[in-house]
Amino acid sequence: MSGGIAITGVGAVSAVGGNVPALTAALLEGRCGIAPLTLFPYQGRSALAAQVPEGVTVPGTFIFTYNGSLTAPTLPGTYAVVASFTSANPNYANTTGTGTLTIRGL
Repeated sequence: MSGGIAITGVGAVSAVGGNVPALTAALLEGRCGIAPLTLFPYQGRSALAAQVPEGVTVPGTFIFTYNGSLTAPTLPGTYAVVASFTSANPNYANTTGTGTLTIRGL
């Protein structure tokens, strides 16, 4: 079979179990996989950006706006995000990207 896809196994990975037996046990115990973030300090952080191509440093500045504001949102809601890169190197163009950020309440 040329160019086909073969499924060789079935499993489960979830917030309450990394395999089928662990997930089954968690569900039977009624455990919930939703909790506040605790693995890294996220409070007070704004968006991060990386440049491409990898290994090439292009001097310039990134600016992020959220519904037109420079202040990163912290309250639940949906925010229009605009990320702008202004290149300090004339060989690289300025660019802008857009997206949506949704913060949900607990």
